[in-house]
This record gives sequence, structure tokens and C-alpha cells, in this order.
Amino acid sequence: HGEDHHAKIVLDLEDATIERGGRKLVDHATWRLGPGDRVGLIGVNGSGKTSVLSVLAGQARPDAGRLKRGRTV
Repeated sequence: HGEDHHAKIVLDLEDATIERGGRKLVDHATWRLGPGDRVGLIGVNGSGKTSVLSVLAGQARPDAGRLKRGRTV
């Protein structure tokens, strides 16, 4: 069922590009995270971790592509 599929979505980032300060942090990425998935984001200070997380949290938009968040996120 299509409805069941949507209930299982936590985060669905499709063909997304995230840029900050003229630098591409994510370039045409597709990430599909479901319930119970765990992801780590590592990098040196100033590398853009917070910017990427703010897009995943829905506080900012990707520069290209789309982000779909599950209803219960």
C-alpha cells in the first residue's frame, strides 16, 4: 500500500544539493532513512555538518532536490 510506505518514511532526501558559502556540502545525494536507521555525520570543524543537519531537520531547504519528512519526525 502506498500509505504504508509513507508511514515508514523518516527522511527521504532525493537528488539534493546543499551549498553554503559557495561550497557544495552535498551534491545530488539521495538518502532514504527509515525507522531505526542510524547515520553518523563526521567532519572537521567548519566542514558543514550543522548546515546538512539543519536541512535534514527541516530548518533549511536544500539548494536543489527535495526533502520529504515522515509525519512522526
